[in-house]
Amino acid sequence: MEFTGIWNTYIELSTTAYENGHYDVAETMLRAAYKQAPKSADNGHAQMAVVLENLAEVFVKQNRYDKAERVYRRALGMHLRNRQEGYRHAARVCFKMSHLYLVSDRTTMFSKWYQKALAYARDSTMPTDERAQHMLLLVQFLHKKGEHEPAWQIYREVLSMRHDMRPGP
Repeated sequence: MEFTGIWNTYIELSTTAYENGHYDVAETMLRAAYKQAPKSADNGHAQMAVVLENLAEVFVKQNRYDKAERVYRRALGMHLRNRQEGYRHAARVCFKMSHLYLVSDRTTMFSKWYQKALAYARDSTMPTDERAQHMLLLVQFLHKKGEHEPAWQIYREVLSMRHDMRPGP
């Protein structure tokens, strides 16, 4: 999807700021992008939801976990209203939410959101490789935290999904 004008400029500036660790600038640019989201058949919800996802990631980097959670939930609601690719994007947000709960030491919520992510991914057009990528990020984080058993459980799920990674007979 190609976006033009000021919206695209805000997105590019926010990406550059985020990549360089200038999260306050990224936040400002994303808030401006949200207000300028191009209107489309879904009234701009798809573009606005992606902007919100990015904004939530900025909040995670700033350790503003409660704010990130609220923004992710808002993005999730917008994605679910999108009839074309809503579940695929909802799965991505749920994977990010499960990561948020790990980062913020709210591990009891991790499992709930991880299961939601898997359910949305199964019911969507999300390719296996994309789903595996999200799952492997969770594995890496769990190993870093010393949570090896849940990490290995997710890793086994990834292996069971990936026919090309299964051991031969």
